[in-house]
Amino acid sequence: MLQDAPAIAQSARNRGIVRRLETIYYDTADHALFATGLSLRVQRQGQRCIQAVRQDGQVWSRLVSGPGPDLAALDGAGLPLPAALLERLSARPVTAVFETRLRRRLRRLAFSGALVEAAFDEGLIEAPSGQEAFAAIRLDLQSGDPAVLYEIGMRLLELAPLRPDTAGTMRRGYALASGVRPRAEKAVPARIAEGFVVDELVGAVLAACQTHLLGNQVVALEGSRAEGVHQMRVALRRLRTALSLLGREMPSPTMDSLAGEARWLADRLGPARGWDVFLAATLSGPERLGGADFAGLRAAAAARREAAYAEVRETIGDARYGRFQMLLSQWIVRRGWRNEVDREGLAVLAEPATALAARVLSRLHRRALKQGRRFKRLSAEERHGLRITLKKLRYAVEFFLPLCQEAASARRFLVRLAALQDALGLDHDAATTQPLLDALAQESAVLGVHRAIGVVAGWQGGQSLATAELLAERWERFRSLPLPFAASEGLTSR
Repeated sequence: MLQDAPAIAQSARNRGIVRRLETIYYDTADHALFATGLSLRVQRQGQRCIQAVRQDGQVWSRLVSGPGPDLAALDGAGLPLPAALLERLSARPVTAVFETRLRRRLRRLAFSGALVEAAFDEGLIEAPSGQEAFAAIRLDLQSGDPAVLYEIGMRLLELAPLRPDTAGTMRRGYALASGVRPRAEKAVPARIAEGFVVDELVGAVLAACQTHLLGNQVVALEGSRAEGVHQMRVALRRLRTALSLLGREMPSPTMDSLAGEARWLADRLGPARGWDVFLAATLSGPERLGGADFAGLRAAAAARREAAYAEVRETIGDARYGRFQMLLSQWIVRRGWRNEVDREGLAVLAEPATALAARVLSRLHRRALKQGRRFKRLSAEERHGLRITLKKLRYAVEFFLPLCQEAASARRFLVRLAALQDALGLDHDAATTQPLLDALAQESAVLGVHRAIGVVAGWQGGQSLATAELLAERWERFRSLPLPFAASEGLTSR
């Protein structure tokens, strides 16, 4: 058992306290509290009942007389509840949404100079619609270096596959009670402010990439929404771009290693994304032509998709995945890049973030314009190389957007860049679809399915020809815009 693992037993300061906890979560019928990021719960601990309101990691609690909520205690208790929400709570009764029953073993650890409380939970989430078992380990830092938490996690990984819990008990409970499954999350801007130096920028950008990646983990595991795997792959491309751009400025072995792990993960998620696109988008046009067994083709592709999602679940459950996430978190918390760069790299870390943005954006912009010369004569391979550069440029612009003083110009630049990327993506579709068609052709002996495969290939060939003019037009629209960042003033765009 992990709670008696060597990493725990050797650093434990007590034998462990076992508690059985029953917690009821309350809300209005329309889940108004949950919608504002709040939770209201009453937990039974032995003979005591404790009411708690939680928001953004802060908890306000007090004893109550029984397992039901005391709404009168909410008003005037210094809680961050909007007046409109308090009115809604007074007008609409709150009811139990779901309940958790768990066995928790608490142990205090003295590990590498830090004090940590480790909670090992096993229990059930129960709602009117059903129940769900769960097991979790929570490490709370009492004092010391936060990176120690990830050291403990990686020691436990040697005994069992673990991964960061991004859903939490509350989100699981609401999903179970409402039947509404979690949605994919798009990237949010890094928390960068004017006056940042490069050292601060590195941590903010990498943390934003990891937040985006972890925010889609549950959706990808579930597999019912294609956007989950897609957004995980986008997050990985953004992370690899950041590591590549930063590593050029200040080479680091860990950056290289993390980039390699990100590529491994993206490759493992790739087949699921490929079959998602094939079923949702690629077949939609050719199917309208008819004359072939598209139902059979869809069934064969759906079976391939299911196998690909089994690989997704296996990958996210793999210890290698958990180790990658923990290493990345630990490196960010410890600002590990400071210990790996040379003297020149230390000088870069002390620079204003705007100076780095100027160099990176100007370099990528010049490369894209150079690769796009004589655009109409580019080969498919050359267009693909341009597409990769434009992706890096787009992600870099998004990373540095908070530093831009000309926000409207930057957004216009991003819109045109995204439109060009979309057209290049359509142009590249035939190359990515052909291996899927080949795989389906090899496993099917049905003539109608082979006809459908031929129709899809022909359709995509026609689409590539039709896209040529659109590509040239969008390239000219993009090329006509200068780089919009004030940090890059004086840098030529041609």
